[in-house]
Amino acid sequence: MTIIETIGKIMVNLDEVTSSNLAGNSAEYIDKIYPLIDSIQREISTIVKPINKYVTLASVNKRIDEPADCFEFLKVYDTNLSPIKFLHYNKMIYLIEEEVDGTFTLYYHKYPDAISYNTADSYELEIDKDCQEALVYGVCAGICINDEPELYDTYSERYNTMLANITARMQNNTTARIIGGLKIW
Repeated sequence: MTIIETIGKIMVNLDEVTSSNLAGNSAEYIDKIYPLIDSIQREISTIVKPINKYVTLASVNKRIDEPADCFEFLKVYDTNLSPIKFLHYNKMIYLIEEEVDGTFTLYYHKYPDAISYNTADSYELEIDKDCQEALVYGVCAGICINDEPELYDTYSERYNTMLANITARMQNNTTARIIGGLKIW
């Protein structure tokens, strides 16, 4: 979903409400939409469903700088996509068993790109599609928090319910892989 589509869905949800407080402060809400989209997508991508990213970087003295958009570092692979042992400390990745420098693929969870007033309307949100609908309700809740407490509760409950359903669905779809066999006694 693009930014303009997201804003359209937010406005449709808010237009369905007939409230003098909401109508009176509509100009103020337009100013809140972009920062709210940014903060809610960051919340979703760091707490509920992370954004996976692979990047190939070169090591220098068996060290690699952590990417700037990384919030959780996961793995390092060599050129053959074999896992590499590493130590991750202070935004630096230290390769443990490598004898030479080279290029390595880093796998991590990233922060989404920042959304601001300067973001193009055609920009696609980075969070998964199932999380994008929840984002709409989270933004609606953020807009209504000061002027309409009942609406805030309604939108917030819908947002939290959608996130809980996404989390439950992710947990139900977990799989395990047994390497080396299984002994049953």
